[in-house]
Amino acid sequence: MIGDDPDFYLRAKLARWAAGADAFTDEAMADYLRCFRDQATIHASCEDYRAAATIDLEHDRANADRRIACPTLARTSHTGRGLRRGQAARAARLWP
Repeated sequence: MIGDDPDFYLRAKLARWAAGADAFTDEAMADYLRCFRDQATIHASCEDYRAAATIDLEHDRANADRRIACPTLARTSHTGRGLRRGQAARAARLWP
């Protein structure tokens, strides 16, 4: 289904994830579309979603008591669907 119209799918998905369709420069969108027109990229993307609902959960449970040992940048968002201001810091304080 995605492969029938990868441009429509990707534009719609990115517009929902971001603050809107204009959140990406024309150059960035063209590169995303170029990559996503490749059937191997679509397949890999679908496999990544599948893993999030299966093996990734097992890995998360297995590592629940571990902390990230290196400096980490957590991006937040004022408008998109990402972490809102302050959520990353609150989540980090909950880690052991």
